[in-house]
Amino acid sequence: MNPISQCAGSVKCSSWIGFAWGFLEATVFFVVPDVWIAWSIMHAKKAGFASYASSIAGSLLGALLLFLVVPLIGLNFFASIPGISLAMIGNTASLVREAGLPFSPIFVLKGVPFKVYAATYLVGGGGLAHLLAWTVYARIVRIAPTAVIALLLRPIVARIKMNESVLLILYGCFWALFYAWYWSGI
Repeated sequence: MNPISQCAGSVKCSSWIGFAWGFLEATVFFVVPDVWIAWSIMHAKKAGFASYASSIAGSLLGALLLFLVVPLIGLNFFASIPGISLAMIGNTASLVREAGLPFSPIFVLKGVPFKVYAATYLVGGGGLAHLLAWTVYARIVRIAPTAVIALLLRPIVARIKMNESVLLILYGCFWALFYAWYWSGI
């Protein structure tokens, strides 16, 4: 088994990756932690869900960092992150200004990254406690569909008689195609 899959099956290793990915995606990274969490769930449910929980903790730390730095750097910085445009930031700022942070599961389908919601909320004068509560909600709702799909795929993946590294490459290709599709719509 390759080192990535070994880590995916380890609660400790998978949790650290989940935490780091959650923090980075909440702040500057442009690939969702679902990529790691699903791979981990398909290898070991306990490690996968530990990674899920750790990614939420990382996102909370990321939200705290955003609370500290967004008032200093503003919103334009986020347009330099792949998948985020000034138009997305402007549209999200209008939405957040009018209705606050979205508490509807539908927001998941809009494809707006967590950091854009959080930053526009903070620039508009939003508070830390509300942002942290919303972070937990947003991460649970955002990642849950991927976690469920990974759970459903787990027995199928276990039956596939394929070199683990080849399976990992195919999995990476799936996510590359997903992001190509996602970015083509921005």
